[in-house]
Amino acid sequence: MGFLRILAVVLCVSTLAVAAVGCGSSGGSSKTGAKPDAWAAEVCGALRDWAQGLKSSSTSLNAQLATATSIEAAKAKFIAFLDTAAKTADVMVARVRKEGPPAVDKGEALQSDLEAALGRFGTSFRHASTKARKLPTNNRQAFSSGVTSLGKDVVTELAATGDVFTKLGERFKDKDLSNATKNQPACQRVSG
Repeated sequence: MGFLRILAVVLCVSTLAVAAVGCGSSGGSSKTGAKPDAWAAEVCGALRDWAQGLKSSSTSLNAQLATATSIEAAKAKFIAFLDTAAKTADVMVARVRKEGPPAVDKGEALQSDLEAALGRFGTSFRHASTKARKLPTNNRQAFSSGVTSLGKDVVTELAATGDVFTKLGERFKDKDLSNATKNQPACQRVSG
Protein backbone atom coordinates (compact mmCIF):
# COMPACT_ATOMS: atom_id res chain seq x y z
CA MET A 1 0.00 0.00 0.00
CA GLY A 2 2.93 2.34 -0.49
CA PHE A 3 4.12 2.50 3.14
CA LEU A 4 7.62 1.37 2.21
CA ARG A 5 7.74 4.15 -0.38
CA ILE A 6 6.72 6.63 2.32
CA LEU A 7 9.45 5.31 4.56
CA ALA A 8 12.01 5.59 1.76
CA VAL A 9 11.08 9.24 1.27
CA VAL A 10 11.28 9.88 5.02
CA LEU A 11 14.75 8.36 5.14
CA CYS A 12 15.78 10.37 2.08
CA VAL A 13 14.50 13.58 3.65
CA SER A 14 16.32 12.71 6.86
CA THR A 15 19.50 12.40 4.84
CA LEU A 16 18.78 15.77 3.26
CA ALA A 17 18.44 17.25 6.74
CA VAL A 18 21.91 16.06 7.64
CA ALA A 19 23.31 17.45 4.41
CA ALA A 20 21.45 20.74 4.81
CA VAL A 21 22.98 21.51 8.17
CA GLY A 22 26.39 20.22 7.26
CA CYS A 23 27.79 22.03 4.24
CA GLY A 24 29.95 25.03 3.45
CA SER A 25 32.39 27.15 5.44
CA SER A 26 32.30 29.20 8.62
CA GLY A 27 31.97 32.98 8.77
CA GLY A 28 33.59 34.09 12.05
CA SER A 29 31.08 36.09 14.12
CA SER A 30 30.11 35.44 17.75
CA LYS A 31 28.54 32.00 18.25
CA THR A 32 26.42 30.84 21.17
CA GLY A 33 24.55 27.59 21.65
CA ALA A 34 25.29 23.89 21.62
CA LYS A 35 28.67 22.70 20.43
CA PRO A 36 28.38 21.53 16.81
CA ASP A 37 29.31 17.92 17.67
CA ALA A 38 26.72 17.68 20.44
CA TRP A 39 24.09 19.43 18.31
CA ALA A 40 24.70 17.17 15.30
CA ALA A 41 24.58 14.05 17.47
CA GLU A 42 21.23 15.03 19.01
CA VAL A 43 19.63 16.21 15.76
CA CYS A 44 20.78 13.16 13.83
CA GLY A 45 19.86 10.88 16.72
CA ALA A 46 16.36 12.34 16.84
CA LEU A 47 15.92 11.89 13.09
CA ARG A 48 17.35 8.36 13.17
CA ASP A 49 15.16 7.28 16.08
CA TRP A 50 12.04 8.69 14.41
CA ALA A 51 12.82 7.10 11.05
CA GLN A 52 13.56 3.72 12.66
CA GLY A 53 10.34 3.91 14.67
CA LEU A 54 8.40 4.80 11.55
CA LYS A 55 9.95 1.89 9.68
CA SER A 56 9.05 -0.51 12.48
CA SER A 57 5.50 0.86 12.70
CA SER A 58 5.12 0.59 8.93
CA THR A 59 6.22 -3.04 8.95
CA SER A 60 3.80 -3.77 11.78
CA LEU A 61 0.99 -1.94 9.98
CA ASN A 62 1.51 -3.97 6.81
CA ALA A 63 1.17 -7.19 8.83
CA GLN A 64 -1.88 -5.87 10.66
CA LEU A 65 -3.59 -4.79 7.44
CA ALA A 66 -2.94 -8.18 5.88
CA THR A 67 -4.78 -9.87 8.73
CA ALA A 68 -7.52 -7.28 9.30
CA THR A 69 -10.90 -8.96 9.51
CA SER A 70 -12.84 -5.98 8.15
CA ILE A 71 -12.40 -2.72 6.32
CA GLU A 72 -13.34 -0.91 9.52
CA ALA A 73 -10.55 -2.68 11.42
CA ALA A 74 -8.04 -1.89 8.65
CA LYS A 75 -9.13 1.74 8.67
CA ALA A 76 -8.71 1.99 12.44
CA LYS A 77 -5.20 0.51 12.23
CA PHE A 78 -4.27 2.85 9.37
CA ILE A 79 -5.49 5.90 11.28
CA ALA A 80 -3.65 4.76 14.41
CA PHE A 81 -0.45 4.44 12.35
CA LEU A 82 -0.83 7.96 10.93
CA ASP A 83 -1.62 9.43 14.35
CA THR A 84 1.39 7.71 15.90
CA ALA A 85 3.64 8.90 13.06
CA ALA A 86 2.48 12.48 13.69
CA LYS A 87 2.99 12.21 17.46
CA THR A 88 6.43 10.70 17.16
CA ALA A 89 7.38 13.43 14.66
CA ASP A 90 6.39 15.94 17.33
CA VAL A 91 8.64 14.14 19.84
CA MET A 92 11.50 14.30 17.32
CA VAL A 93 11.00 18.05 16.87
CA ALA A 94 10.88 18.51 20.65
CA ARG A 95 14.23 16.70 20.98
CA VAL A 96 15.75 18.98 18.37
CA ARG A 97 14.24 22.06 20.06
CA LYS A 98 15.52 20.96 23.48
CA GLU A 99 19.09 20.78 22.15
CA GLY A 100 18.85 24.42 21.12
CA PRO A 101 20.70 26.13 18.29
CA PRO A 102 24.20 25.11 17.31
CA ALA A 103 27.07 27.45 18.21
CA VAL A 104 27.66 28.50 14.61
CA ASP A 105 26.99 31.64 12.57
CA LYS A 106 23.23 32.09 12.20
CA GLY A 107 22.72 29.14 14.54
CA GLU A 108 19.46 30.47 15.97
CA ALA A 109 18.01 31.08 12.51
CA LEU A 110 19.12 27.61 11.39
CA GLN A 111 17.51 26.05 14.46
CA SER A 112 14.24 27.91 13.90
CA ASP A 113 14.07 26.99 10.22
CA LEU A 114 15.04 23.37 10.91
CA GLU A 115 12.35 23.01 13.58
CA ALA A 116 9.76 24.44 11.19
CA ALA A 117 10.86 22.08 8.41
CA LEU A 118 10.85 19.05 10.70
CA GLY A 119 7.41 20.07 11.96
CA ARG A 120 6.10 19.46 8.46
CA PHE A 121 6.54 15.72 9.00
CA GLY A 122 3.90 15.71 11.72
CA THR A 123 1.67 18.03 9.73
CA SER A 124 1.80 15.69 6.73
CA PHE A 125 0.74 12.72 8.80
CA ARG A 126 -1.99 14.72 10.59
CA HIS A 127 -3.42 15.80 7.21
CA ALA A 128 -3.41 12.18 6.06
CA SER A 129 -5.10 11.06 9.29
CA THR A 130 -7.86 13.62 8.85
CA LYS A 131 -8.46 12.40 5.30
CA ALA A 132 -8.23 8.74 6.36
CA ARG A 133 -11.12 9.24 8.78
CA LYS A 134 -13.30 10.04 5.75
CA LEU A 135 -12.38 6.91 3.79
CA PRO A 136 -15.34 4.69 2.91
CA THR A 137 -15.65 1.33 4.62
CA ASN A 138 -18.48 -0.06 2.52
CA ASN A 139 -16.30 -0.82 -0.51
CA ARG A 140 -12.93 -2.57 -0.28
CA GLN A 141 -11.73 -1.19 -3.66
CA ALA A 142 -12.64 2.41 -2.76
CA PHE A 143 -10.93 2.05 0.62
CA SER A 144 -7.78 0.59 -0.93
CA SER A 145 -7.70 3.34 -3.56
CA GLY A 146 -8.14 5.95 -0.83
CA VAL A 147 -5.24 4.54 1.20
CA THR A 148 -3.03 4.51 -1.90
CA SER A 149 -3.98 8.09 -2.70
CA LEU A 150 -3.24 9.21 0.85
CA GLY A 151 0.14 7.49 0.67
CA LYS A 152 0.94 9.43 -2.49
CA ASP A 153 -0.17 12.67 -0.81
CA VAL A 154 2.18 12.06 2.13
CA VAL A 155 5.05 11.22 -0.23
CA THR A 156 4.42 14.48 -2.12
CA GLU A 157 4.33 16.52 1.09
CA LEU A 158 7.49 14.87 2.41
CA ALA A 159 9.25 15.50 -0.91
CA ALA A 160 8.31 19.18 -0.63
CA THR A 161 9.86 19.16 2.84
CA GLY A 162 13.02 17.79 1.22
CA ASP A 163 13.10 20.90 -0.95
CA VAL A 164 13.03 23.00 2.22
CA PHE A 165 16.06 21.11 3.55
CA THR A 166 17.93 21.77 0.32
CA LYS A 167 17.25 25.49 0.73
CA LEU A 168 18.45 25.32 4.34
CA GLY A 169 21.70 23.85 3.10
CA GLU A 170 22.11 26.69 0.65
CA ARG A 171 21.26 29.35 3.24
CA PHE A 172 23.27 28.11 6.23
CA LYS A 173 26.84 27.10 5.54
CA ASP A 174 29.26 26.36 8.34
CA LYS A 175 32.51 24.39 8.27
CA ASP A 176 32.31 23.36 11.95
CA LEU A 177 28.81 21.97 11.54
CA SER A 178 29.79 20.24 8.30
CA ASN A 179 32.64 18.50 10.10
CA ALA A 180 30.39 17.62 13.03
CA THR A 181 27.78 15.94 10.85
CA LYS A 182 30.44 14.07 8.89
CA ASN A 183 32.07 12.77 12.08
CA GLN A 184 28.99 11.92 14.16
CA PRO A 185 28.08 8.22 14.04
CA ALA A 186 24.41 9.13 14.55
CA CYS A 187 24.49 11.29 11.42
CA GLN A 188 26.04 8.52 9.39
CA ARG A 189 23.38 6.07 10.60
CA VAL A 190 20.66 8.50 9.48
CA SER A 191 22.12 8.83 6.01
CA GLY A 192 23.27 5.22 5.69
